Amino acid sequence: MSKAAVACVICAFLLVSGYFVVANFWPDEEEDELERLLGEMDVLETEFRELYDEQFELELELEELNEELEELKEDHPPETRLPEIEDKIEELRSDIKDLEDKIIALTEMLEDLRKKILELEDRITALLNKDAEDDDDDDYVPPTYESGTLSIHFLELGNKYTGDCIYIKNGNVEVIVDAGSRTTSAKTIVDYVGKHNDDGIIEYVIATHAHQDHIAGFYSTGTGANRVLGVLDAFNIGTIIDYPMTNSTTVTKKNYEDTRDRLVETTDTVHFTALECYKESKTGAQRIYDLGDGVELEILYNYYYENKSSSENNYSVCFRILNNGQQYLFTGDLEEAGEKRLVDYYEKKEGGLGKCVLYKAGHHGSTTSSGTDLLGAIQPDYIIITTCAGTAEYSSSNLSQFPTQIFISRIVPYTTNVYVTTIIHDYSGNKFGSMNGNIIFAVTAGEISIECSNNDTILKDTDWFKTNRTWA
Repeated sequence: MSKAAVACVICAFLLVSGYFVVANFWPDEEEDELERLLGEMDVLETEFRELYDEQFELELELEELNEELEELKEDHPPETRLPEIEDKIEELRSDIKDLEDKIIALTEMLEDLRKKILELEDRITALLNKDAEDDDDDDYVPPTYESGTLSIHFLELGNKYTGDCIYIKNGNVEVIVDAGSRTTSAKTIVDYVGKHNDDGIIEYVIATHAHQDHIAGFYSTGTGANRVLGVLDAFNIGTIIDYPMTNSTTVTKKNYEDTRDRLVETTDTVHFTALECYKESKTGAQRIYDLGDGVELEILYNYYYENKSSSENNYSVCFRILNNGQQYLFTGDLEEAGEKRLVDYYEKKEGGLGKCVLYKAGHHGSTTSSGTDLLGAIQPDYIIITTCAGTAEYSSSNLSQFPTQIFISRIVPYTTNVYVTTIIHDYSGNKFGSMNGNIIFAVTAGEISIECSNNDTILKDTDWFKTNRTWA
């Protein structure tokens, strides 16, 4: 990814909100103020990214100079050094001192920028949350299920941006998988989970990979009256499981990891990478976690847990829920190359992944995931797509917008039980709505039910699909 693209990803972490639809009805001066603040944030984040990259390059150069100095001193002991060697050593020392001074100056500049960003974030948060309380769905009543019901909730995220958040509840044991799509999705997620959670405890959190549409809602934003709690601060967290590898250097990734590490240092929260869990190589790390009543969460092996990839998506934590003979598969944003390795690994290890009753569509229904190898191996009965149908976020081409036509054609042989969380009405105008809405996949004594907050219409029967896609 280019520096410009990275900068765009970083600056985007504060540029969106679950309240932009409301913003369309604000007075013009408030919309103008929001646009001005977002533009200012864009400039600050770009400057931060450039300074960060410059600091990184200087640190690499400093490391090389230190290595050169040490080699020179080792090759030429003091008693044998010629004057020109002494001069070279002094020159290196001077260059090292200059670099150290530059790095210190850059560090101070970065800290000043970070403070400005936090101050600006407070102002944006206050503006975006101005009428948020009026928008809360206080009438929402969580569905009640029989004792022994496992429910898997696929959440809408309160904005026009595609992302993931999955909430799994089995009795009093709960799991949150990802918290996208942007920082202000945190309130949407926390409010939803809070209506289902009885004890303030989330036993397990999984952060699949370091993209903002999967982790931006985990950490808190704002200060004082404008503070918005992220998922990790809103609940008592037991175990955090996340990606073993990343290429990311974004502010979003840093904020997530800083929050995670703070919890580990100051609370009873424990942290493992998916690789540590799979290999059970760290005390307490487990490949299989018992969620109770015959339900287990199994961390699967992913080749890219310990091998480099040019795609951050391939680092995704992969796992399955085992429920008394049924299994449900979650692969984050794993791309086809990773899926094929996953299929091959389990084919050799245990004769195949086996049929998966439920499959959370990889990478939001994109063309690059949910490949034929994986689908053929798991033959899903139900597919849930956490996306904004018709989003122009990644492509202006209709057929390439999520869920793509190629993705649709791949799933046709397996099931028509396909559901989508959100729909875009006008991407540039920040207008979106519920397709199925929040989707709950519930299983009681082996019997499956689907309950959606908006409607239970399967994808192929929706008006959007009939206009934009073909079931073939």
